[in-house]
Amino acid sequence: MRGHQDTSLDTLLEAAILEQVAGALASGREVMDAKQAADFLRISESEFKRMASRLPRNAVTERRYIYLRSELLAWLLGR
Repeated sequence: MRGHQDTSLDTLLEAAILEQVAGALASGREVMDAKQAADFLRISESEFKRMASRLPRNAVTERRYIYLRSELLAWLLGR
């Protein structure tokens, strides 16, 4: 029974990733700030802040970052 649950979880995860990819392609926005990146990932801003250091990001200043759609998609697909 455990194997069946794993397969269902994998299927749900794949569907969620495909939905993210489709949304990203539709948005056309490559460079995003933190709020836009959180929206893109469909997570709350507080959750985004907790995980931001583990996400691919590019420093603009010492305390400001931008996020590239292509890098976030690659990160999502590589999870």
